[in-house]
Amino acid sequence: MPSSAVRPWSGSHRDRHPIADLALGTDPLTTNRYTYVNGDPVNLIDPTGHEPGAYHPNVRPCANICVYRVPSPGEETRREDGSHAFAADARRRDARRDAAFANRARPHPVEDQYFGPAPNGSTRTFGELDLPAAAADNADYVLLRFYIDNYYAALSALAGDDRSPSSDPSAPYRLAIAINARTGKYSVTVTESCVSVVKSLCAPAHPLGEDAVNQISVRQLNEATAEVEVSVLNSLIRYAKVDQQGVLQVNRDGSIGFALSGDGYPSVELIQYRSGDNGAVVADRRQGSSLRTLPPAAQQRLLS
Repeated sequence: MPSSAVRPWSGSHRDRHPIADLALGTDPLTTNRYTYVNGDPVNLIDPTGHEPGAYHPNVRPCANICVYRVPSPGEETRREDGSHAFAADARRRDARRDAAFANRARPHPVEDQYFGPAPNGSTRTFGELDLPAAAADNADYVLLRFYIDNYYAALSALAGDDRSPSSDPSAPYRLAIAINARTGKYSVTVTESCVSVVKSLCAPAHPLGEDAVNQISVRQLNEATAEVEVSVLNSLIRYAKVDQQGVLQVNRDGSIGFALSGDGYPSVELIQYRSGDNGAVVADRRQGSSLRTLPPAAQQRLLS
């Protein structure tokens, strides 16, 4: 024992118990001030040498000398005040419940990245589509992004995104169209342009609108199909303009159909998010190559 040694043959202290005097006269078990854990070393412990009690990880220490019976495994014991002894179990249960609630309350990464305020230097608008209810049951978000896969852009005058196709919602991009398949709401975002040699030197994106420099339209053709037209100009130099047209189809089974025409620059990726945060690139076109779209069966396997 840390505070006083115990005679192994008798289960008693070699020295007087330092706290026994406090309870003398109130607890007959403390009359003998040399007794270790009130003479019951089988069921009680006294790790500090000051206060005997039952060893159980869920029982809080007593304010004074207490006697607890060692609970059997799984037994629901109670303290003297009537509260349950398994406070730690309750805390763990509450922690699991709180974590589950936090996960339900936490916004989807796509919702957080593309349906809130526009990032610094970017411009963003919102709209709404009327998608089929069956598609909403099989898909969460669809994200169409245009990005520059090289480190440099526009003959090395501008900074690129320096990446390959990615389902990471936070990956850098030039232009993004995000669709919430469950609500039909969508957002259009154009990011700022930066100088390649001094990436901290940036110009805010041009405004979006019918008469603005950047014109992006998302028009519904039928229940499951939307037409996307993109005409954007970076905000630092006048000649690097991009014109592309795409047709996006959200099928009832949640699979995505996509066709793209126009300029072969920059690179394009189409990402679908299903089953929570899981996402996969279902179509992409690298700069100078043709569009590659996964067939519906492959999309189902990838996202299941």
